Amino acid sequence: MKGAVTTVLPLCKNPKDELSAVEEKVESLATKGYRAIAVPKGATQDHMKLLGIAFLYDKVRPDSLNLIEELRDLGIKVKMLTGDALPIVKEVAEQLHLGGNIIRISDLKGNPEEKNLNLIEKSDGFAEIYPEEKFLIIKNLQIWNSRPSRFLLLAVAADLVVVFFISILGLPGIVPISPRAALAVVGFSFVIVFLINDPLKVMLIRKLRQR
Repeated sequence: MKGAVTTVLPLCKNPKDELSAVEEKVESLATKGYRAIAVPKGATQDHMKLLGIAFLYDKVRPDSLNLIEELRDLGIKVKMLTGDALPIVKEVAEQLHLGGNIIRISDLKGNPEEKNLNLIEKSDGFAEIYPEEKFLIIKNLQIWNSRPSRFLLLAVAADLVVVFFISILGLPGIVPISPRAALAVVGFSFVIVFLINDPLKVMLIRKLRQR
C-alpha cells in the first residue's frame, strides 16, 4: 500500500514525535519541489505502521519556459492546475516564471460566484486539485472571459461622462441633448460592447499570431 502523506500518516500508529518529524521533513522538501509518497504496512487499517517515505522529483522540461513565453507573446495568460501540494506548485511556478499567487482548490469551495471569479482571474495557479475539480476552474474562466473587456467598459464609462456634459452644457456646433437621450446613447454603447467583445478578442489574438 502507498499513498499521499496527508492521507496515510493519520492512519499510522507510529509514535507521535516520529510522525511529526516525518511531516516536517516532507514539508521541507516540498518547498524544493519534491513530492512525497508514504509507504505503510499492516494487516488491517487499525494496525498500520509507517515504513518510510519515497520522495520523487520531476524536473521541469527545458522547453516549458520557452513555450510559456511564446503563449504570453500571443496574449494568452498561462495558469497551472495540478494535484500536487501547494509548496511544490509554488516551487514549480517560480521555475516557470508563472508568478507566486498560487491557491488551493479548497479556497474556492463554498464561495459566492463573484468571489471565485476574482480569485481565479488573479491567481497564477491552483494546487491539490482532483481531475473532476478542473472543470470548476475552466467553467469560471469561461464566465470571466465572456464578460466585456475592461478596456471597452472603461471606454463606455468615458462616453457616459462626455455625453452627460454635452447634454447639460452643449458644445459649439452641437445641439444639447436631453438626459433621456443621453441614457439612450449609453445603453446603445453597452449593447455594442457586448456584441463586439468576442470578435475583438479573436481579431487581437490573430494579429498577435501574425507577428
